[in-house]
Amino acid sequence: PNGRICSYSPCMEQTQRTCAALRRNGFHSLRTVEARLKEFYVASVELPVPPTDLPVVLSEEASSIEKVRLANGGGLTPNQLGGR
Repeated sequence: PNGRICSYSPCMEQTQRTCAALRRNGFHSLRTVEARLKEFYVASVELPVPPTDLPVVLSEEASSIEKVRLANGGGLTPNQLGGR
C-alpha cells in the first residue's frame, strides 16, 4: 500500500490504457508527466583571467570570524559561528 510505480509509455494512447488498467486495479493519485528531449548547443567563449593581486575586503562580521578561525588553527565550532 501507498507505494509508487513508474511507467514509460512512448505514446498517449498507451498512457491512457495504462492509467485505466491501474485505476481498475485499485491504484489512485495517478499523475502523467511528459518528458521531452531538448538539445543545448554551447559556444566556447574566452574570458580574460581575473587579476589575482586584488586585496580581500571582509565585512566586520566576516573579519572577526576569520580572526577566530585563524586563532583556532583554521577551524570553527558551531558556537563560534553563532549557532549557524
